[in-house]
Amino acid sequence: MFQTNPLISLLFISVKKNNENELQEPFKISKYPILLMPNEYSVLCPNKSWLMNTFPKTKNITESNIPAMNNDEGKIVLLTHSAKIIDEIHYFENWHHNELIHYENVSLEKLRPTLINVSSNWSSASSVENYATPGYENSNFTELKNTTHNFELNHSVFTPNGDGYNDHLILQYNLSDVNWIGKIDVVNHFGETIHNMYSNILFGKKNSINWNGKLTNNTSIKPGIYALLINAYNTKTQKKIRKKLIFYVNGILE
Repeated sequence: MFQTNPLISLLFISVKKNNENELQEPFKISKYPILLMPNEYSVLCPNKSWLMNTFPKTKNITESNIPAMNNDEGKIVLLTHSAKIIDEIHYFENWHHNELIHYENVSLEKLRPTLINVSSNWSSASSVENYATPGYENSNFTELKNTTHNFELNHSVFTPNGDGYNDHLILQYNLSDVNWIGKIDVVNHFGETIHNMYSNILFGKKNSINWNGKLTNNTSIKPGIYALLINAYNTKTQKKIRKKLIFYVNGILE
């Protein structure tokens, strides 16, 4: 599925990379240009009937014999007719929500289309939407709020259960310059570190960080009260920021 801003033409758009990271022969989606207007959505598939039967809420279908995508791992590059790269991704099966038993017919969705293609910006589609949103807005799409704080949580309660509602904890930040590095830990209500998110992150000036609740041992965080402990250091001014942001993981307490 693609969301576009500004206008693009879907003509020569999909190719895959081989193991040597070289582009394979481009695959032409259609004989004729398909214009996608800003903020419009489109889904590409080889079998329109199957898609509509499997996902009845499907919209904006472009039928095309696109190559099959592997479930476990794949590389996709989107190109213009002049071979300019629009976007590319190397995805992996472990980007899915870790509580899922199987991934067949479960879409990987990008949380925010304008951010880079890293695992923290992708997740399984919501079970409420039958695990896919073909041709319309992703079930996990997250709208960031404007912040003037150095560090702030988008919401203080999250439920990493794959239902498409607050499945990720989102840390937003707006710093003075690009020279900030730091460490982010998750601590429990005793103040004990239970997970290290980043040990030496280069923040940049303004961005956001997503966390899906997965701990280092690949289990999910349990319901309860926790905090993000942020230690940031400016390599130019030597200024330090130490901040604790409280959040709550919703669910049934054991």
